Order: sequence, then structure tokens, then C-alpha cells
Amino acid sequence: MTENVTQYGIGIVGTGHGARVVAPAFSLDTRARICGFTAARLENAASAVAELGTGQAYAHWRDLIADPAIDIVAIAVPPAHVEDIAIAAVHAGKAIFLEKPLAAGITGARNISDAVNGADTPNVVDFIFPELPVWQTALKYLHGNTLGRIRHVGVHWTVMTYANKHLLDSWKIRPEDGGGAVFNFGAHTFHYLELMIGPIRRVFVRRDTASIDTRWLLEVTFDNDTTGEILLDDGSEDVRHEINITGDAGHMALVNHSTDYTHGFSGEISLSDGSTPLQFATPLPPSMDNTDGRIAATAGLASRLLDGIECGEPASPNCTDGLRVQILLDCTSRSNENHAWVDVPPGLHE
Repeated sequence: MTENVTQYGIGIVGTGHGARVVAPAFSLDTRARICGFTAARLENAASAVAELGTGQAYAHWRDLIADPAIDIVAIAVPPAHVEDIAIAAVHAGKAIFLEKPLAAGITGARNISDAVNGADTPNVVDFIFPELPVWQTALKYLHGNTLGRIRHVGVHWTVMTYANKHLLDSWKIRPEDGGGAVFNFGAHTFHYLELMIGPIRRVFVRRDTASIDTRWLLEVTFDNDTTGEILLDDGSEDVRHEINITGDAGHMALVNHSTDYTHGFSGEISLSDGSTPLQFATPLPPSMDNTDGRIAATAGLASRLLDGIECGEPASPNCTDGLRVQILLDCTSRSNENHAWVDVPPGLHE
């Protein structure tokens, strides 16, 4: 006997990341049904529908939200435009799937979080790295005290984005619009570092960087007195993402030198007792070899949102996590403006 599966209609606002990653991610769950797209230009929405082979193109995001067939609104647009769409979806009683950062600034992020929490709206924010099996293995060892007391963490994340390579006039290169290295990549970094190490207490932007638009060097101090350095550069030919964590009992490294943001990570733990280093990595299933690695990670989050809707329990990461990251981004911006250390306000995760 075939079990009946309740399906949920998915409406996607945005046809860049929304069509390339979010739609195929939701499509991996049999409970999801893609109802269609809307975009700034109707022809882009129509092209996304044609490529997917299902759903419809909506002339405006308000039309998509108003469609009773849609249960979940996935928003993949520039951060400066998210607030109005997200709050309208909440008021319409829809669940929402959001990208990071939540907004271009702290006020917009607070407004989204307040609306979502006030209406008890099911929601998830697309922080993908903790979804990776290698990351989950690393978290298990870190939280199991394998490295002893953590003393220092270093992040080196350098990429060449399409917008910088082709010198595009895009929001993706403008921090004031929610773009640039800190908003695009720092949002992920702050989120995963707090999962790994704990709450960040202070942030400082070093001024000895080549270009504050593409290259940022940050120092952070955590509540547990762990220190950290974060190098973010989205205009570099040196493509790598490395996290090095040093504790009293050893060292952990997570490394990815591939151009795919999520495929290619491997981990190694070297303990101070001289034992054989522990290496860990998760090979991809053959069916995923040639796909964007973000799809599989996002699929896990999409399924978690659906699980939360079905069981009536909050899913995570959610808007509370997104607001926490936005606070850290705001502190980073203020440190850059004032050339000083900035204390992170207590609350949320503390």
C-alpha cells in the first residue's frame, strides 16, 4: 500500500540562487511541490518555470504570496528587499525559507525576526555549513572536548566571486546593500564559529587590509576567552576555505580548496599526545558528483522546515539565529567605522 504524502506548495521569490539551488533542494523532498517563481522581470520567472517544467510565473511577489496553493515562501533576493516580502508572507500565514543575511541592516533583520516570532511562523534560514557531514563530525569532536580547552581559531576564506571577476555593478559587491565579503561570507562564518566555539564577545576590524571592499581581516574574542582571526576576501585568485582550531590537547583543521563552496571539505585532528592524526571526510554519492554542493546542504534545511510544519515544532537555524548573525555583522560595520573594538550586545544565544 502506498502511503499518502501531504504536499506543501513552494513559491520562490528570486530566480538566481532561488532557481539554481533552492528549487532543486526542495524538489529532493517528496513533500514539496514547486508552484512557481516570481522575479524582478517576469521573463526571468517564466524561464525558471520552463527549465523546471512545472509551476507558473507570477508577475509580482504579492501575487505569489496571495496564491492559496502556496504554503511556503522561499525568498532568495538581495538582502535590501527581503523585509517587505518576508513580513507580507508572515501576515498571509505562510511559512518562510530565508537566505542570509536576513537584511541589509540591523533594523530590517529585527523587524523580520519580530514579525516571525510574533506570529509563530515556521521558518528556516539557509546557513548551510553545519549541514555538511564533515562539519557535523567536527562539531561532535569539539563538543566532546577532544581538543581540550579551545585557545584560538583561525578562518581563511578567500574566493573570486563572479561579480568581482567580471567587475559587475551588483549588490553582491556593496556592503550597504548586504553584499561584499563580510555580509556574503562573514554571515556564514559568524554562525558556524558560534556553533563551534561559543558566543562572540567582541569584534575588531583591522585596517591593514588591501581593500576594505573585498578583503577584511577581523579579530574576535569569545565569551570563553578564545581568540580568533578571520580573513575574508571575495576578490582573490587564491581559492580556499580553511578553519584551524587549536586547543590544549591538539589541533583541528577543516580544509576545502575546491571552487565549490561545500563539496571538497576534509578534516584532520592532530592530538598533542603524538597519536596518529585522525582524518575524516565524506565522499559524495555518485548522483551528486556534478551538482552544486549547496543543493544537498540546502535540501536538509528544506526538509527540516517541512518537518517543523508537520510536527508543530520550531526548526533551526531560524530567524533568531539570523538576527544574532546580523548583530555581529552590525558590530563589524561599527568597528570598521570607528576603528575600535566593539562589544557584542548580550542576549539571544547567550
